[in-house]
Amino acid sequence: MLCNLDLLFYAAAHSSSRHLAEIATVHARTMIRTHLRPEPHLSQSTFGRYQGQLYSTNHVTCIDPKTGDIKRRLTAQGYGDGSTWARGQAWAILGYAQTYMWTGDKEFLDVACGTAEYFLHRLETHPVVWGLGGGKMHYTSPPWDFDAPMEENEGQGVVRDSSAAAIAANGLLVLTQALIAKRHRLQRDFLMRQCS
Repeated sequence: MLCNLDLLFYAAAHSSSRHLAEIATVHARTMIRTHLRPEPHLSQSTFGRYQGQLYSTNHVTCIDPKTGDIKRRLTAQGYGDGSTWARGQAWAILGYAQTYMWTGDKEFLDVACGTAEYFLHRLETHPVVWGLGGGKMHYTSPPWDFDAPMEENEGQGVVRDSSAAAIAANGLLVLTQALIAKRHRLQRDFLMRQCS
């Protein structure tokens, strides 16, 4: 999806052609329209300091090649067409943070913050699983899909996605670096929530 754009930006920066960077930028803007779903603001009790637009992601979008209109949004790896596949959401955080770092375009920073805040909210509010002896088990890695039912997986509980956790952590680190460079008030919020 978006993480491959880093390679295009790198190649453009190390060659005489800006064409690759323009392709990457156009693709990132297209993905905002086609793969991000605006989400309503969340309750203040679990909501971080970011007050901009929040975004969830869909995995696959079918686009009419003649008009550019969206024909259908679906998934090939998530739980359902309207669900939020954790790894896809993590890729959006990382991809838009990287795109901002290359372009300096505030739109990409806002999208990175909106996808990160939504991911963190879903992780922080995901139903808690009770462990042996009745104690709560807190997870730092997300479920494979935030909207998948919490069914027993051969006695192991909900399936977790450590790849999504690693990608999101990398994205939050890049995002924090971008916010530090801007001296933005959100830098500490995303860094602290990443480390907790």
